[in-house]
Amino acid sequence: MHFVFLLKKENSTKMTDRYEILHKGRRIGLAYVSPHPDFEGHFVVSIIPLERKGKWEDDTLEIHLEGPHSDIFANSIDVTTAINDVLSQAAIEDWKVQVRAVKHF
Repeated sequence: MHFVFLLKKENSTKMTDRYEILHKGRRIGLAYVSPHPDFEGHFVVSIIPLERKGKWEDDTLEIHLEGPHSDIFANSIDVTTAINDVLSQAAIEDWKVQVRAVKHF
């Protein structure tokens, strides 16, 4: 018989940080940054783009949820750099958007 004990890691008490991705004041994505549950010294960035139908320029974007994009980063990586990396995976140009920390969505 085998027993598995789950120990609470120190970094597991840190809350997830939430961000909204804005373009011209409109929310086009949601981002989460949290400690990795299994790899100490790493964090996970997850971005859920909101589907964009329409054009950036004339603000005719209709918004629908798309599949999330995630990646794992070492704690030595700056959170802003990590978010920008995952934004590019989601085909969102980081120079066109504003990333703003929020308490709740």
